[in-house]
Amino acid sequence: METALTSSRITRTAAALAASAAILLGAAACGDDDADATTAAATAPVATAPIATAPPATAAPPVATAPVVTATTPAAPATTPAAPGPTPTADEFRRSADAICVRYDAQLEALPAPTSSAEIPAYFRRAVAIYRAQYGELQGLVPPPELKPDYDAALGILGRIVARAEQAERRIAAGEDAATVVQEATPELDALNAQADARAQALGLTRCGSDDDADGTTTS
Repeated sequence: METALTSSRITRTAAALAASAAILLGAAACGDDDADATTAAATAPVATAPIATAPPATAAPPVATAPVVTATTPAAPATTPAAPGPTPTADEFRRSADAICVRYDAQLEALPAPTSSAEIPAYFRRAVAIYRAQYGELQGLVPPPELKPDYDAALGILGRIVARAEQAERRIAAGEDAATVVQEATPELDALNAQADARAQALGLTRCGSDDDADGTTTS
């Protein structure tokens, strides 16, 4: 079954555990005096020499310290973004766009066409991935000023095509009948494809927006 998706030239597609210990200090002293039962014992007082104590230490005057001068490395200047390359001429732009279309058309042509409804989901998924990648690459092209309005309009149409194809892809993935989903999407995709083809031709593109296969033959 031929659909808009098989014939279009468009782009679709981051305790520490702490332990504590207690220090226990203790001291014990004891003494006994024995006395004879029949003799009185006189105990001479023990002369205790005074304990000389050192005078309290006097805190040393604060030492004047020179202020620490930290050398700071000047911040590196902000990197100046590279200047964009020269804007391509109209012919250079057309060649680049057509080359993208030819490359992705070849990938679409290499997809085995579905021969039954059961094969449509896998085919559709691969086709949408190719469309999406093609669309992304075309978005990266910078057209010359005189072609920018038409090219921006063409990209807008292609974006709608990709969005519609992705919507159909999601419905199929959710279990809806693939053939029915594709049939319902085809009229809208055909209309959008026609608009995209007209924009491509207005831009002077020879492969994007054409019905030629990747080998240069014309599809019916």
